[in-house]
Amino acid sequence: MHHQNNDVLILVLAIAGSLAVTTVAVLVAFRMRELSSRERRHVQWATMRRRPVSAAALAPAQLAYISFALDTVKRSPWTTTRWFRVLFPVLYVALAVLNAAAAIQSSQGRIVHFVLAAGFVILAVMFGFGMSRSIARQPVRLERLRAQINDRYGPASAMY
Repeated sequence: MHHQNNDVLILVLAIAGSLAVTTVAVLVAFRMRELSSRERRHVQWATMRRRPVSAAALAPAQLAYISFALDTVKRSPWTTTRWFRVLFPVLYVALAVLNAAAAIQSSQGRIVHFVLAAGFVILAVMFGFGMSRSIARQPVRLERLRAQINDRYGPASAMY
C-alpha cells in the first residue's frame, strides 16, 4: 500500500510540476504593453456588433491591433531567446524519462506511467518541431499582415 501511495505522489508531482512550468511560461509570454486609449477606443468602435463597418473602416483598428501584437511578439522571450524555446521540449523529455523509469520500477502503476511517458514524448515532439518554429516566425507574419493592410487600404489607414 505504501508503494502505491508513492506512485500516486510521483504522478501528482509530475503533473503539478509541468503545469507550474507551463503556467509560468504562459504568464511570461503574456507580458504585454497596453494599447493607447485612442487605439483601444478605435478597436472597440470598429468591432461593435451593431455597427455595420466596411473593411476600409476596419483597417485602422486592424493596424492598431497588429502594432500591439507585433510589439508584444518582439518583446516576448519566446521569440527573443532560443534557449527558452528549447527548455520546454527538454523538460518534457525529462518528465518522459522519469515516468518511464517509474513504470519500469513499479508493477502497480506501470500502464499509467508508460501512458504519461508517451504523452510527454508527444508534447516534446510537438513543441520542439511545430510550436517552436511557429513562434519564431510570428514577427515576420505580423509584419507581412501589416504590409498587406497598408497595401490594400492605402494612406487612409497609415495613421497608425
